[in-house]
Amino acid sequence: MKKGQTHVILTVVFVIIAIALGIIAFNSFKNDSQSITGNTIREDNPLSTANNNEGIVCNPPYIRKGSDCCLDRNYNNVCDNEENENYELDRVVNYAMITPPFYLNAFSIKSSGVSLELMNNGREEYTIKSVVVSGCGSMITNKEILVGSKEQFTLSCSLSQSFSGDITIEYTKISSNIRLSSTGWIKGKVE
Repeated sequence: MKKGQTHVILTVVFVIIAIALGIIAFNSFKNDSQSITGNTIREDNPLSTANNNEGIVCNPPYIRKGSDCCLDRNYNNVCDNEENENYELDRVVNYAMITPPFYLNAFSIKSSGVSLELMNNGREEYTIKSVVVSGCGSMITNKEILVGSKEQFTLSCSLSQSFSGDITIEYTKISSNIRLSSTGWIKGKVE
């Protein structure tokens, strides 16, 4: 037998073995003692009864509730359809972010508006031209912000409960008239 024929025969044998192993693995999985229904796994055990729910396993983001599973998108172990609005509001986390060259040193969300304390985290001095927070408002300014220094900007608006908005800072380098922008977002519970 030639070397090329031996290689073809070995490849065919290898493929047949791989297919046979795949069929065996599929059949053993298919005959497993569990069957999956939606997001609930129930054991098909003749000893299980309607009162024995120990065979129920819920896959995330679902959690077990009695003899069934319910959706829990925020992973707080409370079924989403049972949560009330106040519970959700208590769990709101305040956070904000802005792209370089600035850094949000501090911020607040109050019923009277949004305050941002920007820090110049860049290597140059800049002039802040405008600050916009969607859902709250905007302000035109000409504040210079030196390297490593901070400036506070307060936008007045009427807010209640929770707030989420996009931030846009338009600025120029001290030595230039070309407008640049830094963007970010702010979200949180109104104080």
